[in-house]
Amino acid sequence: MSRIRGLIVAGGAGTRLGGPKAFLPFRGVPLLLRVARRLEKLAPEVHVAGPPALIERLAAFRYPVDADAPGVSGPLAGLLAGCRAAAAAGVDRVVAVAVDLPFLEPALLAEELRLALDGRYDAVLPGPGPESDPLHAVYAPAAIASAAAAAAAAGRSALVDALLAPAISVRWLAAAECARFDARGLSRLNVNSPEDLDAAEALDV
Repeated sequence: MSRIRGLIVAGGAGTRLGGPKAFLPFRGVPLLLRVARRLEKLAPEVHVAGPPALIERLAAFRYPVDADAPGVSGPLAGLLAGCRAAAAAGVDRVVAVAVDLPFLEPALLAEELRLALDGRYDAVLPGPGPESDPLHAVYAPAAIASAAAAAAAAGRSALVDALLAPAISVRWLAAAECARFDARGLSRLNVNSPEDLDAAEALDV
């Protein structure tokens, strides 16, 4: 049986929201806890990746915390740290999501996971192009950790840079495929500003 681990990348500073996104209340629950509960439906083993300055606060949620890879900027640091830890533990696939996805849809992630395992892809995610979402994805941790480290060493910090390595096999999900499991397109709806938060809170879902 394949070993699956959930990974919440929780490094968002939340500058426009008044503090780190992980601790932002959403309908009375911190965003990280809301996302983790949804992710646990697919991957009972959940880790959190975040910057060293937040490790103590993140650990209070009682999920194992992987400190962001040193010398790497942005979300790539969290993805690299989480995939390295998963690869070292013998995890087969990592379901990696951002901490600011309050309506994360386990059914859509389950389809990504099915495709990743059936097709032996290194990465499965919505896309390509502007529709891509590297933090709503399923990854082969060893392959992605290697690609992410190479991208960081070359000075490329965008998450998608880790997917451009020739050795990485990627399966992109078209919009129609995503809609089969997430008809309203809410699974990838993220919260970046007070206006985003208000709009998300007001949704009838």
